[in-house]
Amino acid sequence: NLLSGGVVVNADLDFSDGGELRILDGLTLNGTATLGGNANLFFVRPGEHADPYSQLLGGSGEVVFDNSSNGSDNSLRIEDNVTLTIGADMTVRGSSVNIFRRNVGGVEDTAKFVNEGTISVERIANRKFQLATPQWQNLGVIDVASEAELELGGSFSHSDIAALNATGALISVIGVYDLTGSTLITGGSLGNWQLSGGTIVGGTINGASAGDALKLTRNFNNLLSG
Repeated sequence: NLLSGGVVVNADLDFSDGGELRILDGLTLNGTATLGGNANLFFVRPGEHADPYSQLLGGSGEVVFDNSSNGSDNSLRIEDNVTLTIGADMTVRGSSVNIFRRNVGGVEDTAKFVNEGTISVERIANRKFQLATPQWQNLGVIDVASEAELELGGSFSHSDIAALNATGALISVIGVYDLTGSTLITGGSLGNWQLSGGTIVGGTINGASAGDALKLTRNFNNLLSG
C-alpha cells in the first residue's frame, strides 16, 4: 500500500488489523490514523535515491498507536536518508510504540525523526514507547504519563528534552545522550532516569530530592563518558 505525491487525507485511516502503509512525498492528515495489531507506517525514499530526502507528516490530525489488545507492538519506520518531520499541529500518541530506522540499503544511520508537534506517551502495564532512530530532535512537546516508560535511543542532546513533561514516568537511555554543559535532574518533572545499555556524555546529574538516583540496569554497555 502506497500514498505518494503529497496526499491530503481529511478522513480517518484504519490500521487496526495490522495494516501497513508506505508514504512518499509526505502526508497531510486531518483525521486520525489508528495503528493496531502489529501495524506499520513507513516513510520511504524514491527508489535508490541516495541524497537526503525530507518528508512532512502535517495537518491537524493524530497518529494513535492502539495497544489495548493483543499485546502488540506497532511501529513507525523511517528509511535511511529520510528525515521525517512531525508538524506543529500533529499528535503522535500511544503506549507500545517503536519509532526507528528501516534498513533498505541506504547510507547507514541517516534516518532522522524531528518532532515539532506533540508526542504523548500513555501508560499500559509492561509496555514502552521507544524513540530510537539514529538521529532525532525534539522541537515540540513530549508528554509522558506517570508510570509510563519512554526509551530514548539514537543520538540526542539535552536541548531535545527541554520540553519533556514526565513526572512519575521512567525514562530509559538506550542510545547516546549528550549532556555536555548541562544538568539533568532525575526524579523531577523530567521523570526518573535510568541507563539501559546507553551512554551519557559529560554534564552533571542531580537528584530532585534525597533518594532520587540515576538507575542502572544490569547491562555491560552502560557508560558515563567525558
